[in-house]
Amino acid sequence: MWKYFLAWFPMVLIAISNGALREAWYGKQLSELRAHQVSTTSGVLLFGLYIWILLHIWKPASSGQALSIGLMWLGPTVAFEFLFFHYVMGHPWSRLLHDYNIFAGRVWVVILIWIAVAPYVFYRMQAIGDCIITRATWLQGSRLCSEKKITNASFSFGFTSANAFSGI
Repeated sequence: MWKYFLAWFPMVLIAISNGALREAWYGKQLSELRAHQVSTTSGVLLFGLYIWILLHIWKPASSGQALSIGLMWLGPTVAFEFLFFHYVMGHPWSRLLHDYNIFAGRVWVVILIWIAVAPYVFYRMQAIGDCIITRATWLQGSRLCSEKKITNASFSFGFTSANAFSGI
């Protein structure tokens, strides 16, 4: 799990780059609220790309581990946001807490939810993709899909795996 913890640090650079992009480009043309919302959307996309690439390089061993990775990343993300922006950038606590007010259109919490669940989502997507590819090429389809906890009912090609592999 240490490698996944260390993989959190580039996420800080992604967040800073996303904020710099906001301030330098579209933040001047949009209202503060709209710029916040656009920045949240671009953050979700950038974090998603990074996490997707990372999990292709270092595949979690299980869906439980993937969920643990996301939850592990959530803690330092919240801590960094509060500590860095309060003590380094000088933002008051009230301003930091304001970003959590979803009723005021503040959607920062979406980033936190995404960071927490993205490893699990991408793990499951990879497992389903592996199963589809394996079934499409007829190589160990039944065994791989059952190992990944994906049922035959998830993929219907008009035959069951028992019928498809009975002649092999």
